[in-house]
Amino acid sequence: MAEDADGRRLQFGNVGFSGGLYCKYADETEVRFDDCGCVFCLIHDRPVMVTEARFGGVVAQPIVSVPALQNRYRRNVNLTHLVDS
Repeated sequence: MAEDADGRRLQFGNVGFSGGLYCKYADETEVRFDDCGCVFCLIHDRPVMVTEARFGGVVAQPIVSVPALQNRYRRNVNLTHLVDS
């Protein structure tokens, strides 16, 4: 369901048992974005922020303003084209 601004499907997961978030395109085998702080992408054409959940896993939260959240996390990956990364 998660996509970048060009409509390419995304997959997320944890880097390892100690945490970390990775992001990759569903049609590629290699991880494109390793150890991200958060990823801004789209679900049903609405902007969301994907982060690592507190005890593992991945969480997507709807957002109203990408620029307001961009400075909150290190290693941001913005795939929405809503603002410049």
